[in-house]
Amino acid sequence: MSNRFASIPEVARLLVVSVTTVRRMIAAGKFPIHRFGRQIRIDRHDLARFVEGTREVSFEEIDMGDDASGQS
Repeated sequence: MSNRFASIPEVARLLVVSVTTVRRMIAAGKFPIHRFGRQIRIDRHDLARFVEGTREVSFEEIDMGDDASGQS
């Protein structure tokens, strides 16, 4: 069974951003946190919803073009 909660460094690795960026995102209210004593944890389900909400375009929607010359 995987851990339901992720630490700030774990979230930073998952999102490929710095720990400072994750702390700024928390301060901006981008996703809810849980405090266990002095430790801050992010529910992985909340993190997944955040990531899903940041999607702008799916891979299928990108016109890659089939022409080898680079023109669509």
